[in-house]
Amino acid sequence: AVPGQGLATGSTTDAAARYVLEQELGRGGMGVVYRARDTRLGRTVAIKILNPRQHTPEAIRRFEREARAAAAISHPGIVHIYDFDRGFSSFYISMEFVSGPTLLQLVHEEPPFVRRHLLALMRQVVDAVSYAHELHVVHRDLKPANMILADRRQVKILDFGIARRLDELDLSASGATGTPYYMAPEQVLGENPDERTDIYALGVTFFQLATGTLPFATGNILRAHLEQPAPDPQALAPDLEPAVSHLILRCLAKDPDRRPRDGAALLAALDSLDHGVAVKVALIGTHGVGKTTLCFELAARLKRQDVDVEMVREVARRCPLPINRETSVAAQGWILHTQMAWELEAEADHRLVLCDRSALDNYCYLVHAAGPQPGWETLLAAWLRTYDLLIKVPIWTTPRWDGVRDTDIAFQKDIDALLDEQLEHRGLTVLRLSPPDRPQWGDVVMAHLEPLVCPQPALFPEDASS
Repeated sequence: AVPGQGLATGSTTDAAARYVLEQELGRGGMGVVYRARDTRLGRTVAIKILNPRQHTPEAIRRFEREARAAAAISHPGIVHIYDFDRGFSSFYISMEFVSGPTLLQLVHEEPPFVRRHLLALMRQVVDAVSYAHELHVVHRDLKPANMILADRRQVKILDFGIARRLDELDLSASGATGTPYYMAPEQVLGENPDERTDIYALGVTFFQLATGTLPFATGNILRAHLEQPAPDPQALAPDLEPAVSHLILRCLAKDPDRRPRDGAALLAALDSLDHGVAVKVALIGTHGVGKTTLCFELAARLKRQDVDVEMVREVARRCPLPINRETSVAAQGWILHTQMAWELEAEADHRLVLCDRSALDNYCYLVHAAGPQPGWETLLAAWLRTYDLLIKVPIWTTPRWDGVRDTDIAFQKDIDALLDEQLEHRGLTVLRLSPPDRPQWGDVVMAHLEPLVCPQPALFPEDASS
């Protein structure tokens, strides 16, 4: 049989007439990828031209079969294959053009964004892999560089169903195929891959997203995959939830039978994990700036989207001891421990907890009244790590008397300055609202909340710079 005989009898001239190559996007041993214009359909596509030196009759024949199978995969998390044909003095693939950074770029350039949206990113990736596994398609080269966050909303996996065949087209390669940093032990040994091979690569990928580094980054990488246990990701990223760390280590098990069996099993584990850990958000700010009012607005909007949300609010008002400028160590101790207890209670029963203050707010009132309290530091530092999102609400008006609130403007400003000082000192990542944008505060915060808690995981904030 003639390799590729099922293909249209395209030529280099025919392909060049239809596709205008506009910009090289990347190249490697397998070939070159270009952004191109499909003049027939009037759309932008990506064209991958295979290296002619890698052609053999059997490899091309098998590649064609897999390209056809890949073209049948239709999922929002997988780059779609449009065509596979002869052309450009070789064979080429026409596929969906996706604009956006790869997850590898985000790990290097925007690590706070990746950490903040780790579970959402993981779920999108696993959802796509699960779909492919249902069709008995194994990628064999999953890694952050093969995953693009399109429009900062949807992760798309590149070369699904093609990476396997492109690897085998390289006749100089051994039986082990894939990228060494992400290869499962069975891949290193040249054994046939299955769904669990992809699960191991996802374990490496998620380890890198969570910690910013690889589990095995130096030395004999292939031997490490075979013999060395993966380090605990939580040891490198103390803020990482223990359950997430445990799931990543399950994926990195040397024995394939100890990993989740396929994408569906990993997705179920991730869903269970996601539902079992509440998301906790706290507004930080001095008194009289509308934190509680903003909390009510956010809760109402989230409930309209069927999000299970509980508010922890106005703890200080229930304190039996003097507060405001007359506060004391005893009063702030009562407020702090009551705040923590209410947060724990809300986390046990609800998907999202909205707090109209954080533990740091309480501490700043105490520092203002009695100076720094070294004995509080260990508890305070640990508790601040339990918040998934901190939102700094600025001063935009003077405090109004409501029966409890102190109306002294200088006191209001002193607490605000202490909060800014503490945030900078502790290096906390915080979303800062701007006074001129007050009418849009709800929209700004919702853009950061929705990816964390809303049912549709495809939503990511347009701007992750904050």
